[in-house]
Amino acid sequence: MEQRDGTRNEHGVRRDLTITGEGSLGGGAYGRVRIRGEGELHGDVDCEALCVLGNCRAEGRVDARVVDVTGTLEVAGGARGGRVLGRGVITVHDACEWELVRYRGVLTVHGACRVDRLDVRGELTVEGDLTAETCEVWGVITVDGLVNAETLELVLFGPSRAGEIGGGTVTVRPNRVPFAGDGELMVDVVEGDQVSLYRTTAKVVRGGRVTIGRGCRVDVVEYRESYEADLRAEVGEVRKV
Repeated sequence: MEQRDGTRNEHGVRRDLTITGEGSLGGGAYGRVRIRGEGELHGDVDCEALCVLGNCRAEGRVDARVVDVTGTLEVAGGARGGRVLGRGVITVHDACEWELVRYRGVLTVHGACRVDRLDVRGELTVEGDLTAETCEVWGVITVDGLVNAETLELVLFGPSRAGEIGGGTVTVRPNRVPFAGDGELMVDVVEGDQVSLYRTTAKVVRGGRVTIGRGCRVDVVEYRESYEADLRAEVGEVRKV
């Protein structure tokens, strides 16, 4: 195990730090923090990069330009930074804000989540609102609040749900993977300029151009420009507004 005290060297430059095996470090500002094994971060950590190969628990907030995880990362506070990459399990127990998330595995946020570009293959859970410019999830998504994205694409592999969905282009489509099974989305309201849904149960769907696909159950559809529905979809009331 290697562990260094102090967050900057004599020239005021952020120190890099590596934990190999098992170890911990205090809060502060660092360069690259590498954990190879089991690591704990005590206090808020601000670093250029947090690279985890193994398991890491952060007791405070983590601000990092790059988070690269192969294994597990649990953050007791919030998180903010640039890129989140890797595969495994990430859990954040407060709100988070990132520029890019490209993750394979399980990402759970116990609070609101704001991301410029989000790409998750696996399972995404957000207990607050999810806001993104582009959002692509292949797998299972659970959002207690509002999903707000300019471009949203959900490829369903299991039971998913959201409070409301709003955006420019909203697409929910089948996975096309042999023997993977179909998922289903439960949502109260879907609203967008262009909406295309598959196996979605919703109370209200509003949009400029609306397509209701196979397996959908929708109480009310309101559209402005065009509307079409699969014969196997169940749609209650349809209104042009």
